[in-house]
Amino acid sequence: MKNEQIADMLVRFAEGKTEPWEFDDFISSRQIGKLEQARLELTSLPEQYPSESGANYCNAAGLARLKEIAEEVRSLS
Repeated sequence: MKNEQIADMLVRFAEGKTEPWEFDDFISSRQIGKLEQARLELTSLPEQYPSESGANYCNAAGLARLKEIAEEVRSLS
């Protein structure tokens, strides 16, 4: 998957518009370089920004950070 596609998928995930496996596939697979740094941060979002309901991946601040990470990934292109 190209960086632009990854960034688009991350934004869609933050908006609840992906298939569950799309995000899981990305965070479950080691990446290279800055993508690996992004992946590691994404996996830590639920701990840093816990969901109030437990039903979401993380809280609103975490989703905002997820979208920022998406833009950082997009800029790698």
